[in-house]
Amino acid sequence: MGDLVRHTPGVVLQRDGGIGSRESVSLRGTDAQQALVVLDGVRLNPPLGGGVDLGLLPLAAFDRVEVYRGGGGALFGTDALGGAIRLVPRFPAPGATAEARVGGGTLGWFEAGGTAGYGWRSGHAGLVGTFLHRQARNDFSFVDTNGRDRTREHAATRLEAGMLSGGADLGHLRLRGTAGLSYAFRELPGVEQQPSTSAEHDTLSAFATASVLGRDVGVRGLSLRGELAWASHQSRVVDPQPAVPPAVDVVGRSHSLTAAFETLWYAPHGHTVRARLGLVADLAHTSRLGGVDAAHARVVGSTLLADEWAIGGSDVTLQGVVRVDASSRQDTALVPRLAVLWEPAWENVSLSVRAGAGRAYRLPSFDELYFDTGAVRGNAALRPEDAWSFDAGVSLTFGAVRLAVDAFHLRIENLVLFLPTTLFSVRADDSQGARSSGLELRVGLGPVGLVTFEGRYTFTNARFRDSERRLPGRPRHTGGLRTTLRWGDAFTVWLELEGQDGAPLDRFEALMTPARFLVHAGAEARIGPHLAISLEASNLTNVLDAVDSIQQPLPGARLFGAIRFNLYK
Repeated sequence: MGDLVRHTPGVVLQRDGGIGSRESVSLRGTDAQQALVVLDGVRLNPPLGGGVDLGLLPLAAFDRVEVYRGGGGALFGTDALGGAIRLVPRFPAPGATAEARVGGGTLGWFEAGGTAGYGWRSGHAGLVGTFLHRQARNDFSFVDTNGRDRTREHAATRLEAGMLSGGADLGHLRLRGTAGLSYAFRELPGVEQQPSTSAEHDTLSAFATASVLGRDVGVRGLSLRGELAWASHQSRVVDPQPAVPPAVDVVGRSHSLTAAFETLWYAPHGHTVRARLGLVADLAHTSRLGGVDAAHARVVGSTLLADEWAIGGSDVTLQGVVRVDASSRQDTALVPRLAVLWEPAWENVSLSVRAGAGRAYRLPSFDELYFDTGAVRGNAALRPEDAWSFDAGVSLTFGAVRLAVDAFHLRIENLVLFLPTTLFSVRADDSQGARSSGLELRVGLGPVGLVTFEGRYTFTNARFRDSERRLPGRPRHTGGLRTTLRWGDAFTVWLELEGQDGAPLDRFEALMTPARFLVHAGAEARIGPHLAISLEASNLTNVLDAVDSIQQPLPGARLFGAIRFNLYK
């Protein structure tokens, strides 16, 4: 999943180590907790905090992945300060579908998975399931910040993930359902200067959703939708021999229940009116060795009203959204957004000019509110993070040339951080503010003959407002260039260049990651209608001093090959 979304300008993928490690995203200078991930009505962000681990999601289970850059609080609610990622599950085409994939590579990498489904032509119904197994040893060489050659150990990972989705179209009624389960085991090797040989992390996640959509109900163009969703997340970190005693055994469990009712009306005179009522209940329980067991709950009710007006006789569309969220533990939030889009009907040229402004917010996680190990504590008096975002952009397509430029500014109040209160204690605090401004560029050319070019660049200036120091883990310059060569459907080869500048690892800019420039390549050959063989090489120049946002080393050159077999009945 991470390899897909990282090609979007404004997105920085953060991997915590080697193959199968945690993957999270930064959208427009925010962190993982400020990027919302939704799947068919299910909010995947766990109430305990930490954001969503995209590495737990099998990419083959989804029809498409939509990245919404910019504050999405009005459309999505809490957590969408930097934007949102919407995952749309697959729905099978008529007939039988089956696909199997197996592969392996360096670092003990082994992967196997498959997808199978069936779609009934007469009833417009179908069911599709996806499974993924991935494992890696992840013992690799690296160069530490002192220039010494070292070996990364105790970094093995294992992932099992499955997802089932389906539904039926019955005249004016559409039924959909999705369920998923994933388990991940990861050894935690620690940061480079404090390696661990005993820490381990287990994660178990599950979700289920069901929805009913009625189209042209009573009035032509009026749709009604009801949905129910449940998501659960369990995490356990164990370290019997940490560098600093005592032993660690932390278990966190959370559940989220969602119920919503929505109407969508394609009204006269170019109006598209949407109204939504929703209710979310979050439950969480934590237990810690030598600590205090705790259970917490929160209920959030929401009302949304949106109108998208395609102004008659012009090429202009206005969008206005007003959302009101009422939480059982926080003040009521009024979240508006206003946007304008101009798409003139020009021959041979596609032009889109857009601008928008709106509010977004994030309710503090339960860990930020109630975490307590004695030395590290939450703060029950925390206020929601409050942000205003502004963005504008232009997209142009002319023949084989594609160009998109976007500018953004995000201002955040009540930024939640864990800050030292004494030499021996840390507490959650919301006295800080931050801002993030930047520019995003995407260019494409092709196909020109057999070749297609795609390039991306993002400039992000993310800083604390009071000190003007840079926010940790946010590089200012990121970009990439990808060239793809295709001979019909039989053979594809690609080359990608990816780079970013150094970024601070702490709040004082005292420790910086080195800038990195990586080269990747791959090829795929289709042998007949059912068989495909692929080969991918990452970090071809074997850069060994790259680290992630918490100073964990990243692997050097690695190779992965796979065989995929398709069967269509």
